Amino acid sequence: SKIHIIDESITVIDKETNQNAQIAIQTNIISQQANEIATKIVEDLAGFLKRQEHGTLVELLLELAGDHAGVKERLSRLQLADRPDKLASGFRKTLTAWRRSTKYFHYRAEAREFANGLQAWLDQIERELLPKDPAAALALFDAFIQSDGCWFERADDSDGTIGDVVRSACVHWLQAAKRCERPSDEWPDRLLNLYQQDQYGARNGILRQANLLLDESGMRQLVGQHEDLLAKAIAVRSIDQSLPHEVFKFSAALSLLSEALDDPDVRVKAVCSYSPEPNGLQKEEFVRAYLKAGRPLDALVWLEVTWGDRYESARQRLLSDTLAILGRLEESAEIRRGIFERSLAVIHFHRLLEVLPQGLHAAAHERASQMAFSHDDAIVAAQLL
Repeated sequence: SKIHIIDESITVIDKETNQNAQIAIQTNIISQQANEIATKIVEDLAGFLKRQEHGTLVELLLELAGDHAGVKERLSRLQLADRPDKLASGFRKTLTAWRRSTKYFHYRAEAREFANGLQAWLDQIERELLPKDPAAALALFDAFIQSDGCWFERADDSDGTIGDVVRSACVHWLQAAKRCERPSDEWPDRLLNLYQQDQYGARNGILRQANLLLDESGMRQLVGQHEDLLAKAIAVRSIDQSLPHEVFKFSAALSLLSEALDDPDVRVKAVCSYSPEPNGLQKEEFVRAYLKAGRPLDALVWLEVTWGDRYESARQRLLSDTLAILGRLEESAEIRRGIFERSLAVIHFHRLLEVLPQGLHAAAHERASQMAFSHDDAIVAAQLL
């Protein structure tokens, strides 16, 4: 019978759910214990080393340097701690060697190892050179970013590790620039040039996190520059009125700057300049940006009219969220009830309960149970029950 099938399905689902929950709990406990053990080992080792005589530590480091190239290289750089020019020269030699190399790193292990080496080089500069000579560190980070084509062309970046390293380099660049004693008005143009020369889509961080370097005045200057470039690109339409690809590049830059400024109006203005009637996807981006910025009333403006069949479900979910944020819980609940009753998905039922008064939960559960028993799909019904 249908009830029998549902009962069996519930039993299977419950068993799997309990097993998964137990695995998750055990994994979390093991992870916490491992972290505690690792911390204690480091603390114990630090205390032990501090108790050793100077000569003992010297002998140990010499032994390690003889056996491990990485230790020898670190000690060599330590000798140059008071000579940042020599230290920078060593880092630049490594960069030059990488750029000249033609070795290709294949997917997974090889490419990841290559990416790890690049990231280690960036971190070493941040740790060892940046405090001594910010300008030299900035020059190295700049050269690394400008060389991103070498890194992408020499490795299979299917898992995105090379892209992650370039994004990390952008953050290092911004932090180093912040520590350089340069006129603040020189940075917007340098950021603009770095972004415009991006051929691989990994330099977004140079704008998305530009607030690490620029104050609001500098950010607005950068926005103005990109708005001018966007307007010029829009004016150059082809005979068939299609937009040149530069329009979308400059619009994307303004979206990144919008995030850095936490000002969705910059994104909306950019998109509407070439798409005066935004599509559903664009409207969804507007709404999410306004909600992230804590501006639900501005988000609501874009939710009041249907987005068309393709995006209507997204609009309704976001509308219910926005109404809930505004404290209009009854309206939010009505929308979520409709979404749940059309899908009978557990996640939508839980979202409905989030905006219902506690006193209405029992009735909601009863209604859900009735709908589950009359549903054609026993698995869907069992998950809900």
